[in-house]
Amino acid sequence: MQVKTLTKAPLRSALGEAVFCLAGIPFASTTMHSTVAKVIDAGCERRRYLFATPNINFVANAMRDRAFAGAITRCDAALIDGAPLVVAARLLGIRHAERVAGSDLFEEIDQTLRQRNEKLTVFFFGGRTGASEAAHRRFENRTAGFVSVGFSNPGFGDVADMVGGETLNEINELSPSFLVVALGAVKGHAWIERVRGALSVPVISHLGAVVDFAAGGISRAPVWMRRSGLEWLWRIKEEPALWRRYAGDMTALLTLFFLQVLPLALWRATAGRSKEPPSVDVNLTSNATILKLTGAFQNHEVSLLSDPICRAVEAGKPVELDFGELKFIDLFPQGKLLIMKRYLLEQGIPVSIGAAPKSLERALKASGFARAVAL
Repeated sequence: MQVKTLTKAPLRSALGEAVFCLAGIPFASTTMHSTVAKVIDAGCERRRYLFATPNINFVANAMRDRAFAGAITRCDAALIDGAPLVVAARLLGIRHAERVAGSDLFEEIDQTLRQRNEKLTVFFFGGRTGASEAAHRRFENRTAGFVSVGFSNPGFGDVADMVGGETLNEINELSPSFLVVALGAVKGHAWIERVRGALSVPVISHLGAVVDFAAGGISRAPVWMRRSGLEWLWRIKEEPALWRRYAGDMTALLTLFFLQVLPLALWRATAGRSKEPPSVDVNLTSNATILKLTGAFQNHEVSLLSDPICRAVEAGKPVELDFGELKFIDLFPQGKLLIMKRYLLEQGIPVSIGAAPKSLERALKASGFARAVAL
Protein backbone atom coordinates (compact mmCIF):
# COMPACT_ATOMS: atom_id res chain seq x y z
CA MET A 1 0.00 0.00 0.00
CA GLN A 2 1.34 3.43 -0.94
CA VAL A 3 1.74 5.65 2.11
CA LYS A 4 0.00 8.98 1.85
CA THR A 5 2.31 11.92 2.56
CA LEU A 6 1.13 13.78 5.63
CA THR A 7 1.55 17.49 6.07
CA LYS A 8 3.67 18.70 8.98
CA ALA A 9 3.34 21.96 10.87
CA PRO A 10 5.60 24.53 9.16
CA LEU A 11 8.53 25.85 11.14
CA ARG A 12 7.03 29.31 11.53
CA SER A 13 3.91 27.81 13.07
CA ALA A 14 5.93 25.59 15.41
CA LEU A 15 7.98 28.58 16.55
CA GLY A 16 4.75 30.24 17.58
CA GLU A 17 4.21 27.58 20.25
CA ALA A 18 5.28 28.24 23.84
CA VAL A 19 8.02 25.68 24.57
CA PHE A 20 10.49 25.63 27.45
CA CYS A 21 13.52 23.45 28.18
CA LEU A 22 13.56 21.34 31.32
CA ALA A 23 15.78 18.27 31.80
CA GLY A 24 16.71 18.55 28.13
CA ILE A 25 13.12 18.08 26.99
CA PRO A 26 11.29 20.79 25.00
CA PHE A 27 8.07 20.83 27.02
CA ALA A 28 4.98 22.50 25.59
CA SER A 29 3.52 25.12 27.91
CA THR A 30 -0.07 24.39 27.03
CA THR A 31 -3.45 23.51 28.49
CA MET A 32 -5.65 20.45 28.34
CA HIS A 33 -8.30 22.38 26.41
CA SER A 34 -5.81 23.58 23.79
CA THR A 35 -4.25 20.13 23.38
CA VAL A 36 -7.63 18.46 22.93
CA ALA A 37 -8.40 20.91 20.12
CA LYS A 38 -5.01 20.33 18.43
CA VAL A 39 -5.36 16.55 18.48
CA ILE A 40 -8.92 16.61 17.14
CA ASP A 41 -8.03 19.11 14.41
CA ALA A 42 -4.95 17.11 13.37
CA GLY A 43 -6.96 13.89 13.26
CA CYS A 44 -9.81 15.40 11.25
CA GLU A 45 -7.50 17.21 8.83
CA ARG A 46 -5.17 14.19 8.66
CA ARG A 47 -2.20 16.36 9.54
CA ARG A 48 0.77 14.70 11.26
CA TYR A 49 0.88 15.34 15.00
CA LEU A 50 3.20 13.14 17.01
CA PHE A 51 3.22 13.88 20.71
CA ALA A 52 4.86 12.48 23.83
CA THR A 53 3.73 12.67 27.44
CA PRO A 54 6.95 12.75 29.52
CA ASN A 55 6.79 12.07 33.25
CA ILE A 56 9.61 11.53 35.74
CA ASN A 57 10.18 8.02 34.35
CA PHE A 58 10.62 9.51 30.86
CA VAL A 59 13.09 12.05 32.24
CA ALA A 60 15.11 9.30 33.96
CA ASN A 61 15.26 7.23 30.77
CA ALA A 62 16.09 10.25 28.60
CA MET A 63 19.07 11.07 30.81
CA ARG A 64 20.71 7.72 30.12
CA ASP A 65 19.38 6.87 26.64
CA ARG A 66 20.33 9.26 23.86
CA ALA A 67 18.10 7.56 21.29
CA PHE A 68 15.10 7.87 23.56
CA ALA A 69 15.87 11.53 24.29
CA GLY A 70 16.18 12.16 20.57
CA ALA A 71 12.82 10.52 19.91
CA ILE A 72 11.13 12.85 22.39
CA THR A 73 12.88 15.89 20.88
CA ARG A 74 11.58 14.91 17.44
CA CYS A 75 7.95 14.87 18.61
CA ASP A 76 5.71 17.76 17.60
CA ALA A 77 4.88 18.28 21.28
CA ALA A 78 6.09 17.00 24.64
CA LEU A 79 3.32 17.40 27.22
CA ILE A 80 3.86 17.54 30.98
CA ASP A 81 2.57 14.26 32.42
CA GLY A 82 3.48 14.34 36.09
CA ALA A 83 2.79 16.65 39.03
CA PRO A 84 6.51 16.85 40.04
CA LEU A 85 7.36 18.29 36.63
CA VAL A 86 4.66 20.93 37.03
CA VAL A 87 6.16 21.90 40.40
CA ALA A 88 9.65 22.02 38.88
CA ALA A 89 8.48 24.22 36.00
CA ARG A 90 6.73 26.67 38.33
CA LEU A 91 9.80 26.92 40.54
CA LEU A 92 11.68 27.98 37.41
CA GLY A 93 9.26 30.73 36.47
CA ILE A 94 6.92 28.81 34.14
CA ARG A 95 3.82 30.13 35.85
CA HIS A 96 1.23 28.61 33.56
CA ALA A 97 2.65 25.07 33.48
CA GLU A 98 -0.24 22.62 33.42
CA ARG A 99 -0.31 18.87 33.63
CA VAL A 100 -1.67 17.22 30.49
CA ALA A 101 -1.54 13.53 31.37
CA GLY A 102 -1.95 11.08 28.50
CA SER A 103 -4.77 9.14 30.15
CA ASP A 104 -6.67 12.34 30.98
CA LEU A 105 -6.12 13.64 27.46
CA PHE A 106 -7.55 10.47 25.90
CA GLU A 107 -10.65 10.76 28.08
CA GLU A 108 -11.08 14.48 27.41
CA ILE A 109 -10.84 14.00 23.64
CA ASP A 110 -13.37 11.19 23.78
CA GLN A 111 -15.77 13.25 25.89
CA THR A 112 -15.41 16.32 23.66
CA LEU A 113 -16.12 14.28 20.55
CA ARG A 114 -19.19 12.67 22.11
CA GLN A 115 -20.54 16.06 23.16
CA ARG A 116 -20.21 17.22 19.54
CA ASN A 117 -21.59 13.93 18.21
CA GLU A 118 -18.38 13.54 16.21
CA LYS A 119 -15.86 10.70 16.02
CA LEU A 120 -12.20 9.91 15.46
CA THR A 121 -11.08 6.43 14.52
CA VAL A 122 -8.43 4.80 16.69
CA PHE A 123 -6.13 1.77 16.47
CA PHE A 124 -4.79 0.18 19.67
CA PHE A 125 -1.26 -1.22 19.46
CA GLY A 126 0.30 -3.01 22.42
CA GLY A 127 -0.65 -3.24 26.07
CA ARG A 128 -0.71 -6.32 28.25
CA THR A 129 -1.91 -9.62 26.80
CA GLY A 130 -5.47 -9.27 25.54
CA ALA A 131 -5.77 -5.59 26.43
CA SER A 132 -5.68 -4.14 22.91
CA GLU A 133 -8.37 -6.58 21.74
CA ALA A 134 -10.54 -5.80 24.78
CA ALA A 135 -10.14 -2.07 24.17
CA HIS A 136 -11.06 -2.57 20.53
CA ARG A 137 -14.22 -4.50 21.44
CA ARG A 138 -15.30 -1.74 23.85
CA PHE A 139 -14.80 1.02 21.29
CA GLU A 140 -15.59 -0.58 17.93
CA ASN A 141 -19.39 -0.14 17.70
CA ARG A 142 -19.66 3.43 18.92
CA THR A 143 -21.17 6.22 16.84
CA ALA A 144 -19.35 9.12 18.50
CA GLY A 145 -16.12 9.69 20.39
CA PHE A 146 -13.23 7.36 19.70
CA VAL A 147 -14.27 4.49 17.44
CA SER A 148 -11.84 1.61 17.16
CA VAL A 149 -11.06 0.20 13.74
CA GLY A 150 -8.47 -2.36 14.81
CA PHE A 151 -5.90 -3.64 17.26
CA SER A 152 -2.64 -5.52 17.45
CA ASN A 153 -0.68 -7.04 20.30
CA PRO A 154 2.88 -7.65 19.10
CA GLY A 155 3.94 -9.41 22.29
CA PHE A 156 7.19 -8.78 24.13
CA GLY A 157 9.79 -9.12 21.40
CA ASP A 158 12.40 -6.65 20.23
CA VAL A 159 11.50 -3.56 18.25
CA ALA A 160 13.02 -5.19 15.17
CA ASP A 161 10.42 -7.96 15.45
CA MET A 162 7.55 -5.42 15.47
CA VAL A 163 8.24 -3.42 12.32
CA GLY A 164 7.13 -5.97 9.74
CA GLY A 165 5.27 -4.75 6.69
CA GLU A 166 2.19 -6.87 7.38
CA THR A 167 1.29 -5.00 10.57
CA LEU A 168 2.03 -1.60 9.06
CA ASN A 169 -0.02 -2.42 5.97
CA GLU A 170 -2.94 -3.45 8.16
CA ILE A 171 -2.83 -0.18 10.07
CA ASN A 172 -2.58 1.88 6.88
CA GLU A 173 -5.42 -0.01 5.22
CA LEU A 174 -7.70 0.60 8.21
CA SER A 175 -6.68 4.29 8.04
CA PRO A 176 -7.22 5.29 11.69
CA SER A 177 -6.94 8.92 12.71
CA PHE A 178 -5.17 8.10 15.98
CA LEU A 179 -2.67 5.34 16.75
CA VAL A 180 -2.34 4.61 20.47
CA VAL A 181 0.89 2.76 21.25
CA ALA A 182 1.58 0.97 24.54
CA LEU A 183 4.88 -0.94 24.55
CA GLY A 184 6.71 0.70 27.43
CA ALA A 185 8.07 4.21 26.94
CA VAL A 186 11.54 3.41 25.57
CA LYS A 187 10.48 0.55 23.31
CA GLY A 188 7.33 2.37 22.23
CA HIS A 189 9.13 5.49 21.09
CA ALA A 190 11.83 3.40 19.42
CA TRP A 191 9.09 1.62 17.46
CA ILE A 192 7.45 4.90 16.50
CA GLU A 193 10.80 6.23 15.31
CA ARG A 194 11.29 3.16 13.11
CA VAL A 195 7.84 3.21 11.48
CA ARG A 196 6.65 6.81 11.49
CA GLY A 197 7.67 7.34 7.87
CA ALA A 198 5.81 4.19 6.78
CA LEU A 199 2.53 5.05 8.47
CA SER A 200 -0.26 7.21 7.08
CA VAL A 201 -1.81 7.74 10.53
CA PRO A 202 -1.93 11.47 11.35
CA VAL A 203 -1.91 11.36 15.17
CA ILE A 204 0.48 8.99 16.93
CA SER A 205 1.41 8.78 20.60
CA HIS A 206 2.76 6.33 23.12
CA LEU A 207 0.18 6.51 25.90
CA GLY A 208 1.30 3.72 28.17
CA ALA A 209 -1.57 2.56 30.36
CA VAL A 210 -4.29 4.04 28.14
CA VAL A 211 -4.81 0.73 26.35
CA ASP A 212 -5.22 -1.06 29.68
CA PHE A 213 -7.60 1.63 30.95
CA ALA A 214 -9.58 1.51 27.69
CA ALA A 215 -9.80 -2.27 27.99
CA GLY A 216 -11.40 -1.88 31.41
CA GLY A 217 -8.96 -4.23 33.11
CA ILE A 218 -7.41 -1.53 35.30
CA SER A 219 -9.38 1.27 36.94
CA ARG A 220 -8.17 4.86 37.04
CA ALA A 221 -7.46 6.74 40.23
CA PRO A 222 -10.19 9.01 41.63
CA VAL A 223 -10.06 12.55 40.26
CA TRP A 224 -8.93 13.99 43.59
CA MET A 225 -5.87 11.71 43.61
CA ARG A 226 -4.95 12.70 40.05
CA ARG A 227 -5.21 16.40 40.88
CA SER A 228 -3.20 16.09 44.08
CA GLY A 229 -0.33 14.18 42.47
CA LEU A 230 -1.10 10.93 44.29
CA GLU A 231 -2.15 8.83 41.30
CA TRP A 232 1.03 6.78 41.66
CA LEU A 233 -0.29 5.35 44.93
CA TRP A 234 -3.43 4.16 43.17
CA ARG A 235 -1.38 2.68 40.34
CA ILE A 236 0.67 0.66 42.84
CA LYS A 237 -2.57 -0.60 44.40
CA GLU A 238 -3.79 -1.70 40.98
CA GLU A 239 -0.40 -3.01 39.80
CA PRO A 240 1.83 -3.85 42.81
CA ALA A 241 4.84 -4.58 40.59
CA LEU A 242 5.00 -0.89 39.71
CA TRP A 243 6.55 -0.04 43.08
CA ARG A 244 9.99 -0.86 41.68
CA ARG A 245 9.57 1.65 38.86
CA TYR A 246 8.30 4.33 41.20
CA ALA A 247 11.20 3.71 43.58
CA GLY A 248 13.58 4.36 40.70
CA ASP A 249 11.54 7.43 39.74
CA MET A 250 12.06 8.82 43.22
CA THR A 251 15.82 8.75 42.69
CA ALA A 252 15.37 10.54 39.37
CA LEU A 253 13.10 13.08 41.03
CA LEU A 254 15.65 13.89 43.72
CA THR A 255 18.37 14.19 41.06
CA LEU A 256 16.19 16.52 39.01
CA PHE A 257 15.44 18.85 41.91
CA PHE A 258 18.82 18.96 43.61
CA LEU A 259 21.15 18.83 40.61
CA GLN A 260 19.05 20.68 38.05
CA VAL A 261 16.07 22.66 39.34
CA LEU A 262 17.68 24.24 42.40
CA PRO A 263 20.91 25.27 40.61
CA LEU A 264 18.82 26.69 37.78
CA ALA A 265 16.61 28.62 40.19
CA LEU A 266 19.71 30.12 41.81
CA TRP A 267 21.21 30.99 38.42
CA ARG A 268 17.96 32.65 37.29
CA ALA A 269 17.87 34.68 40.51
CA THR A 270 21.37 36.03 39.88
CA ALA A 271 22.28 36.03 36.17
CA GLY A 272 18.63 36.66 35.30
CA ARG A 273 18.88 40.15 36.74
CA SER A 274 20.98 41.29 33.79
CA LYS A 275 19.34 44.13 31.87
CA GLU A 276 21.70 43.96 28.90
CA PRO A 277 19.53 44.08 25.74
CA PRO A 278 19.47 40.79 23.81
CA SER A 279 20.46 40.48 20.19
CA VAL A 280 21.07 37.68 17.71
CA ASP A 281 23.15 37.80 14.55
CA VAL A 282 23.11 35.26 11.72
CA ASN A 283 26.39 34.63 9.91
CA LEU A 284 26.12 32.37 6.88
CA THR A 285 29.51 30.91 6.04
CA SER A 286 30.36 28.41 3.33
CA ASN A 287 30.26 25.49 5.77
CA ALA A 288 27.95 26.53 8.59
CA THR A 289 25.42 28.96 9.97
CA ILE A 290 26.53 30.76 13.11
CA LEU A 291 23.89 32.14 15.44
CA LYS A 292 25.54 34.60 17.80
CA LEU A 293 23.46 35.49 20.84
CA THR A 294 24.50 38.37 23.06
CA GLY A 295 23.05 40.12 26.08
CA ALA A 296 20.32 38.60 28.24
CA PHE A 297 17.43 36.67 26.68
CA GLN A 298 14.48 36.78 29.05
CA ASN A 299 11.37 34.71 28.45
CA HIS A 300 9.35 37.68 27.18
CA GLU A 301 11.99 38.34 24.49
CA VAL A 302 11.80 34.88 22.97
CA SER A 303 10.19 36.14 19.73
CA LEU A 304 13.49 37.75 18.73
CA LEU A 305 14.78 34.28 17.85
CA SER A 306 12.07 33.32 15.32
CA ASP A 307 13.42 34.99 12.18
CA PRO A 308 17.07 33.99 12.79
CA ILE A 309 16.00 30.39 13.42
CA CYS A 310 14.03 30.31 10.17
CA ARG A 311 17.05 31.62 8.29
CA ALA A 312 19.29 29.03 9.90
CA VAL A 313 16.98 26.12 9.05
CA GLU A 314 16.41 27.34 5.49
CA ALA A 315 20.19 27.56 4.94
CA GLY A 316 20.42 23.78 5.45
CA LYS A 317 23.92 23.88 6.95
CA PRO A 318 25.32 22.81 10.34
CA VAL A 319 24.45 25.40 12.98
CA GLU A 320 26.86 26.68 15.62
CA LEU A 321 25.46 28.55 18.61
CA ASP A 322 27.93 31.24 19.63
CA PHE A 323 27.20 32.09 23.27
CA GLY A 324 30.55 33.76 23.98
CA GLU A 325 28.93 37.11 24.79
CA LEU A 326 25.65 35.77 26.14
CA LYS A 327 24.93 36.76 29.73
CA PHE A 328 21.68 34.89 30.29
CA ILE A 329 19.15 32.78 28.41
CA ASP A 330 15.96 31.66 30.09
CA LEU A 331 14.01 28.45 29.52
CA PHE A 332 11.61 29.63 26.81
CA PRO A 333 14.40 30.90 24.53
CA GLN A 334 16.17 27.58 25.12
CA GLY A 335 12.95 25.82 24.12
CA LYS A 336 12.77 27.89 20.94
CA LEU A 337 16.28 26.77 19.99
CA LEU A 338 15.28 23.15 20.62
CA ILE A 339 12.46 23.56 18.10
CA MET A 340 15.16 24.54 15.63
CA LYS A 341 17.09 21.45 16.70
CA ARG A 342 14.03 19.28 15.96
CA TYR A 343 13.70 20.51 12.38
CA LEU A 344 17.43 20.19 11.72
CA LEU A 345 17.57 16.76 13.38
CA GLU A 346 15.01 15.46 10.89
CA GLN A 347 17.30 16.59 8.08
CA GLY A 348 20.37 15.06 9.69
CA ILE A 349 21.92 18.51 10.19
CA PRO A 350 23.94 18.92 13.41
CA VAL A 351 23.77 21.75 15.93
CA SER A 352 26.65 22.57 18.28
CA ILE A 353 27.43 25.04 21.03
CA GLY A 354 30.60 27.04 20.51
CA ALA A 355 32.03 29.54 22.95
CA ALA A 356 30.14 30.09 26.21
CA PRO A 357 31.02 31.53 29.66
CA LYS A 358 31.61 28.90 32.35
CA SER A 359 28.60 29.97 34.40
CA LEU A 360 26.38 29.67 31.33
CA GLU A 361 27.84 26.26 30.50
CA ARG A 362 26.87 25.03 33.97
CA ALA A 363 23.35 26.43 33.59
CA LEU A 364 22.85 24.84 30.17
CA LYS A 365 24.03 21.54 31.62
CA ALA A 366 21.55 21.87 34.49
CA SER A 367 18.62 22.64 32.17
CA GLY A 368 19.62 19.74 29.93
CA PHE A 369 19.88 22.07 26.94
CA ALA A 370 23.53 21.20 26.27
CA ARG A 371 22.73 17.48 26.23
CA ALA A 372 19.69 17.97 23.99
CA VAL A 373 21.70 19.98 21.46
CA ALA A 374 24.35 17.24 21.33
CA LEU A 375 21.83 14.52 20.38
